[in-house]
Amino acid sequence: MPKIVPIDSLTYQNTTDRPDENAINCYFKDPVGINNYYQINLFRKDTLLNTNNRIIIYSDKYFDGRVNSFSLESRRFGIDRFNKGDTIKVQLLNIDRVTYDYYKTLRDITREGRLISVSTPANPTNNISNGALGYFAAKSISEKSIVIK
Repeated sequence: MPKIVPIDSLTYQNTTDRPDENAINCYFKDPVGINNYYQINLFRKDTLLNTNNRIIIYSDKYFDGRVNSFSLESRRFGIDRFNKGDTIKVQLLNIDRVTYDYYKTLRDITREGRLISVSTPANPTNNISNGALGYFAAKSISEKSIVIK
């Protein structure tokens, strides 16, 4: 199972290029020299905002060993703004390469929930045999919450 990568902090900001939306920034330090793959889950008032058509995954290919910041804009999750008094929880899941590949191919096939027209249907890469769909995974989770003021 991948080791836990702790979230250092969360911050809230109004976006400068779109004043009608805002964002939560998540900061963490990626362990140096280890290939890490991440999935981000975002909750507002204990409701998961990124369902299967909003899969957020990252590889540390370009930021190995660095302090990282992910900006989670409200519009990306189908809402205009995070409101005053909202409790926002961010989960940083450290996932294995097979799970990352499964989510990446699933996202590519569906173009983030919008099924694309392809001549030959494809199934996402997985680690289950005998033609079954899905994946088996063990994930480590770090989470933090912030209240919008």
